[in-house]
Amino acid sequence: MERDPLADWPAFAAAVRERLEAGRAEYGDASFDAEPAELVREINEELMDVCAWSYILHARMARLTQDFGREATTDGNASQSGSREAFLND
Repeated sequence: MERDPLADWPAFAAAVRERLEAGRAEYGDASFDAEPAELVREINEELMDVCAWSYILHARMARLTQDFGREATTDGNASQSGSREAFLND
């Protein structure tokens, strides 16, 4: 039987609650009284941050896989593109 995809839900919910509590400690509960347009603006900013962090991770992974390919070619194990594909598929 496959692993239950919701098995980690309690840990996820606990992590979300922890973030809410940290926000409460720093900013109070003002967000619960904020206008919906302000919440949308905040969400949009956070989504841009997620996209930016995703790009940073993408760039780092590309550099690592490129370096991995170079190392594999210098020791004769594989071509750069083959190594990159193998690395990404593992």
